[in-house]
Amino acid sequence: LPDVYQLPQPLPLAYVEWYTDLGSVDRASGLHRLWLLTRNHSVNAEIVEAAHIVRNCYLIPRFGHTADRTW
Repeated sequence: LPDVYQLPQPLPLAYVEWYTDLGSVDRASGLHRLWLLTRNHSVNAEIVEAAHIVRNCYLIPRFGHTADRTW
């Protein structure tokens, strides 16, 4: 990072996008639903020290009932 941030030492950082708490369970997949948090119509995200991350999670998109054949 540039010296302007005046960090005492180089730290491993991570970009994190925040999501809602676990929602209802989807009947088809059995997985909980959640949504991307936004603030003023922008993604709610921040850069945090990697040491502060407790655990990761895997997200699977919900595509709907029809597949886009152009993919």
